[in-house]
Amino acid sequence: MRFYIATIFIVLTFFLKGQGGLKREYRSSGSLTNWAKAVLETSPNNYIVGGVAVDTVNGNPINRLALMGLNYQGQKIWEKKYGTAKFQYLDNLLITRWFYKQGNYFYHVGSVLDSNSKYIGVFIKFNFNGDTIWQKRFYDVNFDVNPEMVTGSIDGGFLISGFLQQTGNQPIL
Repeated sequence: MRFYIATIFIVLTFFLKGQGGLKREYRSSGSLTNWAKAVLETSPNNYIVGGVAVDTVNGNPINRLALMGLNYQGQKIWEKKYGTAKFQYLDNLLITRWFYKQGNYFYHVGSVLDSNSKYIGVFIKFNFNGDTIWQKRFYDVNFDVNPEMVTGSIDGGFLISGFLQQTGNQPIL
């Protein structure tokens, strides 16, 4: 099992229009550590911060996908976490875009470590309250699936890029 545990805490700095800037420190409640991967503006001066939180469950650290809603003053208005000890959202340092906003929704693509110690890909659609609309999972018997980025296509669909990693002694076809 891989665990990425950092000894840093999340510090988010962003500038609000007409307010000369705002600097805040946010910590995910009950987490050992957490870090932000993206900030999205959902409406004028309202934001969603997304990243990874490491929580302790039965004395064991687990990685969870963490979302936080902020109002125009930078105050936390809600927080949601996704993942369990048997379905851990991983921090992939190679990902350059953790979240993609399209219309009234935002999307996350990444890797999860499942209960069989298999790395699978996930593609999740969220509303601006951080609620999951749907989640697609990408499995392969012979490979770990590691999606790294999502962007929109011209026909309203999505383009997902990433890599496959051979597992065990399976031949590459």
